[in-house]
Amino acid sequence: MPQHNQALKVALAAAQQLPPKLQRQLVEQLIMTTLPDRSAVMVYLQRLSPRKQARLTTLMDKHNEGRLSPLKRKELQRLGTEVDEVLLANSSALARALRPELFDERGKPVKRQVLSCSEGLVVKSGTESSVRGRSSQTSKQPYTR
Repeated sequence: MPQHNQALKVALAAAQQLPPKLQRQLVEQLIMTTLPDRSAVMVYLQRLSPRKQARLTTLMDKHNEGRLSPLKRKELQRLGTEVDEVLLANSSALARALRPELFDERGKPVKRQVLSCSEGLVVKSGTESSVRGRSSQTSKQPYTR
């Protein structure tokens, strides 16, 4: 066991010398080679820094107590906007990981076109299409967004 601990310390020290991008690639490769299920997907989620999270908590507490100055209210709004951006980025990352067919090679959503036909709605995405059942209230006009 002591040999393994020493080898791990040496490997970690070497990994810490790598740039962050290469560290992530190393972690991905290690995880993917040790997982029994090869269909696993890596998703990177963003978070606020601990400092910003603590500040957000403090400002929210003061806001709830009704003790927030206009200047601090603006700071709270800025942090709230940042939280919204993180949530949107995380939601997008999860959507790309769970439904890759809805995105192109650059990670942008694929434009989908929905048309009506006699059998139901036809959803076209790239070269694929599917037919969905028609309700009695569906008009024969093409669906536009």
